[in-house]
Amino acid sequence: MVLSASVLVWYSAARRWHNAWHENGVAGYAAFLLPPLALVIGALIVEGILRARQRPASFEVAGGAFVAPAATRVAAASAATVLTLATASATLHLQPMPDDWWSPISVRFHRVILACLVAGFLVKVAALARQSGRIELRPAGLRVRSLFADRDVSWEQLAAKPNTWPADEAWVRREFLIAAINHYLADPDARETIGTAEGYEDLRRVLCG
Repeated sequence: MVLSASVLVWYSAARRWHNAWHENGVAGYAAFLLPPLALVIGALIVEGILRARQRPASFEVAGGAFVAPAATRVAAASAATVLTLATASATLHLQPMPDDWWSPISVRFHRVILACLVAGFLVKVAALARQSGRIELRPAGLRVRSLFADRDVSWEQLAAKPNTWPADEAWVRREFLIAAINHYLADPDARETIGTAEGYEDLRRVLCG
């Protein structure tokens, strides 16, 4: 939101000084375009740093399950990146330009791109609100939350596709999640303790020593 607000502030300044920029030709347009572009790049860098952070090798114990929460900070950063890009794109379109700057085709194309960015932002906000990516280990199997539904996967289904369950959208280390799944696949009797404090202590002892 701060980045998008910065783009809007820059847009306000751009409308005030656009005549001077037009008179300076290419250098003037570069001065107009570079600050929003720098903000978009900054948003991408922040998102990349959050994605690269080491995720915890742990679960939360809640609701009769071991829970890997959604990576909400990463999702929020991703939504902010799209919003900043959409805002920068909108300011470029709204900024007064010479008559020969936009052709009718380029105007329509830009509107399509802008609509896609806005739609993408709304989808990311909905996924963030729903905590898409949350993963729960339950006695009956795995529950994976997506944007539209919660998907239940039995242990039998997990056994058919071992080591293939991604955790990109969950705030948990992928190796830890896979190791936990493999532990309960190898020891069905231990599944009854999933979701309990004692069961989590046993899991930590097996996986972490």
